[in-house]
Amino acid sequence: MPIRSKNLESKNIAEALKLLNEAAAEEATEIHDLIKKNYPELKENLFGKKERLKKKSYDTIKSKVSEKFVNARRVSEKPIKEMGTKVNDHVHGNPWPFIGTIALLSFILGLIAGRDD
Repeated sequence: MPIRSKNLESKNIAEALKLLNEAAAEEATEIHDLIKKNYPELKENLFGKKERLKKKSYDTIKSKVSEKFVNARRVSEKPIKEMGTKVNDHVHGNPWPFIGTIALLSFILGLIAGRDD
């Protein structure tokens, strides 16, 4: 291959690279301008919605948990009151077994607490 054709090829390659670099620089400038122009909107779309979704899901979970607690309290309130009434009636009807049990437990706890190791 003659030297002249090599020079011509390298010149054509250099020109092609120069054109590609110029086109890339123009595109980069356009993309930069678009991002700069639309940055607040992009930021809101990327991060604002995420925060709103977090808050919305937190509020949803909070309301569901609160609702479950209210329902559990409503369901368990009557049986607990009935059980308390039965225990109260039983203790007032025959208090000595309960008094003896409490005295025995207190004695055992006193022994455990007063032990020298």
